[in-house]
Amino acid sequence: MDRAQHPRPGVSPDPLLRLDQVSLRTRLAQRPILQDLCFSVQAGARVALVGPSGAGKTSLLRLLNRLSDPSDGVIYLGGQDLRQLPIQPLRQRVALVQQETKLLQATVRQSLLYPLQLRQLPEREQTARLQAWLSPLDLDADLLERSEPQLSLGQRQRVGLARALISEPTLLLLDEPTAALDAAHSQQLLTLLLGLAQTEGTTVILASHQVALAQNFCTQLIELRDGKLAQDTPAAAVDWPKTSERLASLATSRDWDDLEA
Repeated sequence: MDRAQHPRPGVSPDPLLRLDQVSLRTRLAQRPILQDLCFSVQAGARVALVGPSGAGKTSLLRLLNRLSDPSDGVIYLGGQDLRQLPIQPLRQRVALVQQETKLLQATVRQSLLYPLQLRQLPEREQTARLQAWLSPLDLDADLLERSEPQLSLGQRQRVGLARALISEPTLLLLDEPTAALDAAHSQQLLTLLLGLAQTEGTTVILASHQVALAQNFCTQLIELRDGKLAQDTPAAAVDWPKTSERLASLATSRDWDDLEA
């Protein structure tokens, strides 16, 4: 039976993303980093991915962008097994912004244009897209010729966001995207993401330790604990005070192994 065509009972037949019994193991970890994850995400959803450090959030985002592959189970994107999709077209559709942006000895301009050059877009379109994303992310034009050491952490994080958004992805994966941003830029980013989801139909999965941020952003909450799915709930049905209290307790009462690569 083709599980992409015959999903489990109660699961929408056509989610954008679906995980079916996904696990991730490594030789170094004493327990699985991720274990038997099953959930789906509809197109246009805003998903907050929460959990204490070591819960597996970063590892899950890396699976969705195919920086690594699951040890067991299948990840479906638009009904297709993620492993059957060519890497370059996949990463045009699924963009990952990691916690720390690297420019790899390129200038900001070169870094932003690189994904568009890979797609061989006309220079006029490359320039138009570049200019379109500077203002929404508060990136001044004079930053374009700077290299990585000449940027602050916040500027580097905003360059990483611009590099992902300039490709106009279907699915945007964000790993602690506000960690290096001040309050004003954090709010600016959330407003931008809300607009993308509502007007462009962009699906966003945002990993964060901040429950308040998740509450203000998401339509769906996914909580990981010890690599397992602890909660998959529509935002309107989440008990936010209880979730916040539980995560705060986990963060202070346990010595979590650092399993996020």
